[in-house]
Amino acid sequence: MTALPAPLADLLAELGLDPTAAVLGRRSGTGVGYLCLPSADQPQLLVPLAPAGSDLVLERRSRTLPARVAKQLVAAGLRARVLGALPLRRLTLADPALDDLVTWLGGHPGDRLGVLVGPPRANRKPVLRLLAASGETTAFAKLGGTPVAADLVRREAAALARVAGNRWTTLRPPALLRAGQWREREVVVTEALARDAQQRQPTDLPVGPTREIALTGARTDLPVAHTSTLALDGAETWGSWQAELEGLTQRLRSAIGDQRLPLGASHGDWTPWNMAWSGDVLEVWDWERYATDVPQGFDVVHFAASSVRAHEPGDAEERFLRSLPGLMDRCGLDAGLTGPVLALYLLTAARRYAADLTLVPAPLVATRLDWVLALLRSETDRLERGAVA
Repeated sequence: MTALPAPLADLLAELGLDPTAAVLGRRSGTGVGYLCLPSADQPQLLVPLAPAGSDLVLERRSRTLPARVAKQLVAAGLRARVLGALPLRRLTLADPALDDLVTWLGGHPGDRLGVLVGPPRANRKPVLRLLAASGETTAFAKLGGTPVAADLVRREAAALARVAGNRWTTLRPPALLRAGQWREREVVVTEALARDAQQRQPTDLPVGPTREIALTGARTDLPVAHTSTLALDGAETWGSWQAELEGLTQRLRSAIGDQRLPLGASHGDWTPWNMAWSGDVLEVWDWERYATDVPQGFDVVHFAASSVRAHEPGDAEERFLRSLPGLMDRCGLDAGLTGPVLALYLLTAARRYAADLTLVPAPLVATRLDWVLALLRSETDRLERGAVA
């Protein structure tokens, strides 16, 4: 047995589990066994050494053929119950808190818990997947152990309770099963969506659902300068970017503040990996950024922007910008307002990234912020020229 690498020990502590009640080695110990993928030094996925863990492995993204083959072999080994007998390096958790957490999430004896985490950043929240012995996913949960993450978890719970009353016909959010605190960590538990392996992520903007959300609570009674989009609330959280973001906000207020842009709702993270088609209905998760009274079209821009790699935007940026008026029009939104909607979306995104980076440095977020700010400057210049013309 070896000592836990610091990233793995930190992850267990983040989950509310005792790292000293865990061992890492090539033999099974007393407790629940897990594979740490891609490694114990870079834990992004904790997979229970049980048949129920095979789906977690298969859903992991693999860029190369050898990685895809390895993924298939590991999943097959889990289903056949042979991996536990092999001298693989595994994590064994003996903390009784693990069973307590499974029970709190609504699980039963014999259920297992899979864990997915992203890279360190201010809004990181471990995603917990409750697995029945049969392998079926019975629920998902998010756990917020930092002030920022806890706030987002509470916001998601509130958003799900709110949208449950919407009579949407083209999309479906998950049902809220439970929300509250477990061991001083904020937790939200939702039903499992995308249960059918044949369900697919959209490759193109899902027009009907995008329009239906955008038109939720539609109104046109306020000039955009009087909405939260151009408010300066929270400016103190923008760190070293505060002066520039305040300046860009004021410039946009002067250029477009008197326009009455149609307002509606926005999912806030409208990307292919947060949704899947189930027949003609789009199942959508991750509602922590849901907002109302925002310019209609924010989700259009976000979905299209997700195809641009910030570290090398190149031609993808040009295609993104060129596509926006047509996408707005397809969703029944005013394509003539694409410019103001894009600029306000970029401002909103830049503020969020800046606030996150002020709390936790994250290279990927910093690169995204650099791209967003460069485009925001350009769009602000263009809108100002239009206002003067």
